[in-house]
Amino acid sequence: MDSFCPRCRLVEETCLHALRDCPKVAAFWRSVLPKKLAPKFFNGDDVTVWLETNLSFSEAAVFWPAFFGIAVDLLWESRNDLVFYQYDQTWAYVHLRATDIVFKRYKDYMRARASHNLMTRNLLKWRRPLPLSHGHWLLRLNVSGAYDPSSGT
Repeated sequence: MDSFCPRCRLVEETCLHALRDCPKVAAFWRSVLPKKLAPKFFNGDDVTVWLETNLSFSEAAVFWPAFFGIAVDLLWESRNDLVFYQYDQTWAYVHLRATDIVFKRYKDYMRARASHNLMTRNLLKWRRPLPLSHGHWLLRLNVSGAYDPSSGT
């Protein structure tokens, strides 16, 4: 097995070439890039910085970091399918699969969040304790629980 890129066969393959710079992969990225990211997306030669930048970029699109991470994983998987099984995925498949995964995860997140909010509303309210016999009150103190500092609940 040689060290040339299995997709374009033009240059020696590096991680950055396989995930970003190969002309075939670059065409995929150009078709999905948010406009704010496009000018800087192909700059730099450090794969770690490129990954960190895109996984933490939230200005361009709400779903970009999630979509980006999933797309990178699918691109690497499709590269391995080509190298080891001579099976070449279409870019439409990578795009549709990444989008499907991101939106499924978002729906799961929103469903869990709604369930949590409903549970919080039902559990976090004061109720007057029931009187014991002969008019005496019982004091109950619940000391188990969890606190989320970001939401204050």
